[in-house]
Amino acid sequence: MKPLILMAGLPGTGKTYTAGRLVTSLKDFSYLNVENARKAFGLDPYSVNGSPDYDEYIERICSSISNGRRFLFDMSSSTYEVREHYYKWAKYIGEPLLLIKTQCLEATAKTRIIPQLYAGNTVLSPNDSATCDTLTDKLEDLSLDLERPENNHVSMITYNTEIHKVDEIKVRDDMYHFVQSIKSILFSSQLESRH
Repeated sequence: MKPLILMAGLPGTGKTYTAGRLVTSLKDFSYLNVENARKAFGLDPYSVNGSPDYDEYIERICSSISNGRRFLFDMSSSTYEVREHYYKWAKYIGEPLLLIKTQCLEATAKTRIIPQLYAGNTVLSPNDSATCDTLTDKLEDLSLDLERPENNHVSMITYNTEIHKVDEIKVRDDMYHFVQSIKSILFSSQLESRH
């Protein structure tokens, strides 16, 4: 069993840092965020004005998953419409999906946000609390995804990056050992950050 991993959470909550720690320890997983995925698949750079070849991006991801590659997807995943694609891919290949939501205090997240440049435009600014507030308002309650019968293959944990606490929201029996290994990696990264 090799589940897909989908990161979720607001900017500044530690998604990318946590994803990096996990991919380093989970040698058989490839790290993808929208920007590096598009580069890896030879598509045009991401533009804040939208993506005319999003369907091609989806098609290439599905093809790679079908051919046995396993991915950790790093993105805010703020709406069900976005997360649903990943849930469907996992179900299509017959594998479970682990949803990891990173969280911390909003004030901490705002201090961690670094400017992110796409196509020469700054889309997130560390001093723009309005941007963070807008994204906070858009982030849906992810636990509601687990109540949908079509998502019975999805497990979910939350990871508070500020206090290094993992909560198991729903863990399928066949995902128990995998989730324990994830928790072990997150705990070891906590110990390393203290030294």
